[in-house]
Amino acid sequence: MIQVYAGGDSAELIQNGRSLGIQPCGKITEYYTQFYTVYEPGELVAVAYENGKEIGRTTLRSAGTAAKLAATVEQYKTLTKEMQNCWLLVR
Repeated sequence: MIQVYAGGDSAELIQNGRSLGIQPCGKITEYYTQFYTVYEPGELVAVAYENGKEIGRTTLRSAGTAAKLAATVEQYKTLTKEMQNCWLLVR
């Protein structure tokens, strides 16, 4: 389920170039509506309409390839019984 918040009187959700429909939105629905779909990587575009005219849009895209970080301790120093410092090398 995807919630779309919009100020117009209707909102459309487009998933990877395919419209999932236009639903009522705005004051009558407390400015949000819901669309039910299955997750697909790619792009979601929400379009807000007022009296059939587009008044706004926003796009979300899936993240790219996962990144890998590696951290190693470069230096560890005990300052007091309660306080320590640790320097990390992140690659």
